[in-house]
Amino acid sequence: MSKLIKKLLGVMTFLALCILLTSQARAATSDFLIKDGVLLAYTGTSKTVTVPDSIKTIGKRAFYENTKVTTIVLPAGVTTIEDEAFANCNSLQKINLPEGIKRIPYKAFSGCYKLKSITLPDKLTYIGESAFSGCRGITKITLPKTVNFISIEAFRWCSKLKTVSIPEDSSLYYIARRAFEGCEVLTTIHLPDGITTLGKQAFRYCYRLGKINIPVSLTKLQRETFQFCNSLTSVSIPDSVTVIEPYVFSECSKLSSIKLPANLTLIPEGMLSGCGALKSIKLPAGITQIGASAFASCDSVTSINLPDTLTRIEAGTFSNCKALTSITIPASVTAIGNNAFGYCTSLGTITLPEKLNSLGESAFQGCRKLTSVTLPEGITEINPYTFSGCSKLLYVTLADNTTRISNGAFESCLSLTSIKLPETLRYIGANAFQQCHQLTELIIPNSVDTINDGAFAQCVNLTNIKLPTHLTYIASYLLNSCTSLKEISIPSSVRTIDDYAFGNCRALTSVTVPEGVQVIGDNVFRGCAYLTDITLPKSLDSLGSYVFTGTVWIRDNEVNHMVVTNNGFLVKYTGNATELTLPDNIVYVAPYSFKDNGSLTAITLPDQIEVIARSAFANCISLSEVNLPKKLRSIEQSAFNNCVSLKEISFPASLNTIGHSAFEGCGFRTLKLPDSISFVDAYAFNNCLSLEEVWLSEGMTEVKGYSFGWCPKLLNIHIPDSITKIDKRAFYSWENVGKQTIYCSSSSAAYDYAKLNNYKIELE
Repeated sequence: MSKLIKKLLGVMTFLALCILLTSQARAATSDFLIKDGVLLAYTGTSKTVTVPDSIKTIGKRAFYENTKVTTIVLPAGVTTIEDEAFANCNSLQKINLPEGIKRIPYKAFSGCYKLKSITLPDKLTYIGESAFSGCRGITKITLPKTVNFISIEAFRWCSKLKTVSIPEDSSLYYIARRAFEGCEVLTTIHLPDGITTLGKQAFRYCYRLGKINIPVSLTKLQRETFQFCNSLTSVSIPDSVTVIEPYVFSECSKLSSIKLPANLTLIPEGMLSGCGALKSIKLPAGITQIGASAFASCDSVTSINLPDTLTRIEAGTFSNCKALTSITIPASVTAIGNNAFGYCTSLGTITLPEKLNSLGESAFQGCRKLTSVTLPEGITEINPYTFSGCSKLLYVTLADNTTRISNGAFESCLSLTSIKLPETLRYIGANAFQQCHQLTELIIPNSVDTINDGAFAQCVNLTNIKLPTHLTYIASYLLNSCTSLKEISIPSSVRTIDDYAFGNCRALTSVTVPEGVQVIGDNVFRGCAYLTDITLPKSLDSLGSYVFTGTVWIRDNEVNHMVVTNNGFLVKYTGNATELTLPDNIVYVAPYSFKDNGSLTAITLPDQIEVIARSAFANCISLSEVNLPKKLRSIEQSAFNNCVSLKEISFPASLNTIGHSAFEGCGFRTLKLPDSISFVDAYAFNNCLSLEEVWLSEGMTEVKGYSFGWCPKLLNIHIPDSITKIDKRAFYSWENVGKQTIYCSSSSAAYDYAKLNNYKIELE
């Protein structure tokens, strides 16, 4: 009986095991979605997957982004893999490819970054776009001889790929763009003779690629093919190549030699830029054009032969070739582009061809060893910064027909001792001769009608300069910091002397500003330490701020705490009087004259004063009474800014202009602007915290933004019909939104403005 029971138990156990195995087999089979021999999807979670023998095609995205699978076994009958079949299987380490597979399609294994090796089937003919891109674990690829096409980005960013083996009898004829881009450790690849196309950027960023052969079957090298191949040391381009595109070998920092094809006519843009180890370049005799930046930053090139067929040197062609000591520019060259030889810091001599008619901006900028230059007749304009920073440049000969010297043309030519300016010259640009430290004398011909800012600033040894007799404008910083200049003759034609024009001319002792000058800007003579005598003309209408600060003259001419010029301009007040009446001889109060004076409570200005300059009384916080001149025409910017104690003021009938922020922050309660006023600038009465009511002038046509802004107590505003334009924020202050009343006529612009912006309206 017991034996029978044991037999029954054994049979039952066997049956249970069979049922279990059958169930598991069904579960595994159910993980595959199959239709007509095509594996459409694998939905399981197994690490090792054996694809059923019935499968002929691995469908599109069948294993896409499966993060579990590490090994895939494909049956021998598989002949087709579709797009992205195994893409982003980021745990996949091993897969076999059956011999019947002829094409690897778009992104088939893209992003399988743990895949360390792959054996390509012997009958493979095509590797598709991004097929293995981002497979960071693959170290070696052996191409079957049947492969004839490698598509776009096929092996891009395979960052551990060291070797690509291609058989000598390979059928390969096409490597597409970026096919091996970013294969950072790729050291070995031999291109077969049958290749006819090598796509742009095909080997860009292959930092370890030390050698490359270019097959004779190639006729064209495409853009940036070998850019940033930092280990590449030599290249021989066969004569079959007739076209080379831009930046092919750019930034190949160890490239020390290159052979160019004999039939080449064009060196493209940036072709060898950044090839710092390249010492010499032999150009083919038929070269007619060299592209922009073609040899830029070739730091080791000492010389280069330019063929007689060359007609142009483009922008930046030889820029930053720091070892280049000499170069002969062929007589055939008619144009040199911007920055063509910029910062060739060893270039000592240059001979410009007679036919040259165009010399670009910064063409020789920073050529620190260049000592002399003669410009041919065709160069009538010196472009900006052409010779800027040529610190050893001693001699310059300009063409007799030169008309223009542009901004910074000879800036920081520290050794330039003299230059003859031709009688045809019309224009001298900003900073044209700034920091020409050894320049001692300069005669500017009368043909010149424009000299711009800082043209001769910091010419520290300049002792004599003759300005054109008909010059009307002396630009800002024109002769600033010319510390050896002892005298200056200002032409009688001058009407304006701009800011800092003669500032820090420490040797200057005496200046007469001629009649006719109407405006002297800020800081014009500031820092002229030994200036003892200054004569200003009666024609002067406006004097800037701090014009004489730091001079002996301002120290020695203070009387009764006031410094007044010969023509009656008050430039400085140093006293602490509480009440002050200015003398009748004062006709102008200069900017900042009383600024920050905390003692002054009342001031009376002489009637002949027509202008109160900007910030003249700014921050005079105790000033409560101002008697304005009867002839006053203009109160300039910030003239009484932050005079918090100034609670009332009577404007004369002559006044027509109130400047920006002129009375900002004052203590007025009411204001009535006379009808003579035609212009009140923005912020003129902004932040007048006590202002309650204002009557605008009938001479005004516009109220600008914040003219009366942030006046929290301003509730009553009288606006005449003459005003046709009012800024939305002319009277803005959040505290009184909806509380303000505008007094106006029903036919006025003010009426429409009030309705639109929710002001109360009272007709008058």
